[in-house]
Amino acid sequence: MDALKKGNVKPEEVELIIVATITPDMLFPATACLVQQMIGATNAAAFDLEAACSGFIYALEIGQQFIMSRTYNTVLVIGAEKLSTIIDWEDRNSCVLFGDGAGAAILQNRPNSHGLLTAAMGSDGTKGELLCMPAGGSQIPATRESVNNRLHFLRMDGRETFKNAVNAMCIAAKEVLTRCQLDISQIQHIIPHQANKRIIAAVGDRLKATKDQVFVNLDRYGNTSAASVAIALDEAAESGRLKRGDLILIIVFGAGLTWGAAVIEWWPRVRLTEGYLMVDWEIQPNMKSSKLDTSGVFDPVTVTNKEMELSLPAHSVHLQNNGIEFLSLSEVPLWTELAIHLQSPTQAGKIQCNGIVVGCIGNKHAGYVVSIIFTGVLPDVQERISDLVQAQPSL
Repeated sequence: MDALKKGNVKPEEVELIIVATITPDMLFPATACLVQQMIGATNAAAFDLEAACSGFIYALEIGQQFIMSRTYNTVLVIGAEKLSTIIDWEDRNSCVLFGDGAGAAILQNRPNSHGLLTAAMGSDGTKGELLCMPAGGSQIPATRESVNNRLHFLRMDGRETFKNAVNAMCIAAKEVLTRCQLDISQIQHIIPHQANKRIIAAVGDRLKATKDQVFVNLDRYGNTSAASVAIALDEAAESGRLKRGDLILIIVFGAGLTWGAAVIEWWPRVRLTEGYLMVDWEIQPNMKSSKLDTSGVFDPVTVTNKEMELSLPAHSVHLQNNGIEFLSLSEVPLWTELAIHLQSPTQAGKIQCNGIVVGCIGNKHAGYVVSIIFTGVLPDVQERISDLVQAQPSL
């Protein structure tokens, strides 16, 4: 419910729920269905996903694919674990490492938005025995013998898991950086799976990352498997550490063996409201190729000053009563005074007003979102702008 509140999303607006977990309440129905019932997401499809500690990235990528295919517009992704129920408390090598927790994110289709830029995933089933729970499935159902042999608890080969985790996480991280044509120095934050400090330190060293780049909350929660990076991402955002336009590298590794990495551009939604900028933090999938059909609302927008002139296609502009937000390929200096010309196909003559740049966030790879507040708008001009805002499709 906290994710829905932060994303300003009503339960009935959720169209798909994906829960990544290896500790479901029961084998069936899916935990996602139980979540759907509890939050009142009456219009949502729901299913679980099992990729152990890699589950959250797997779920993010699957959720994004549903959005990019236009099957759904709003997806709730959850990573949740109750590992205390499958820990062998007599095995001191493993029981002290794991914890319980949950984290969630909302994915939505929003034109010109940023978010999940790319994800890489992998697996190696030949090494599944390194980290597993042998019994409890159809191969070894629960019997007195399986219980007495402690087969319903997590088992891990720590040494081999460590070596495979470091190698796989580094390979996945380098893959997503290459896809985005980024160097590790261009990443503001690295959120690794919170497995143990040795793995986190080794991955950071191999990637040549600085300590300031790497976010760690392992000391507070332990290894919470699929919930690990979701909790860390939320904590980093809540602490104010993440800034609009920051590039975040998430890296995971888990049983299977499975692994993955993703690059996220942290892009809080900016809404221009009367008198101030209101910011809602959210993660959005990369939908740069999508087009918003605003035909019949307003024609291309022209933004000019003495040094430049921009002609903006209507689908790249978000118009509000007291300003506009648009995507620009070049950076626009803060406090630049501009003239804005809006042409409505249903109204004669251009609407002209002045504005000042109050926000310009982004980078040369993804472009810049420029926020402008109107200044000195006359009442008749304001009335025409309000008419356009009401006719504009909801973003």
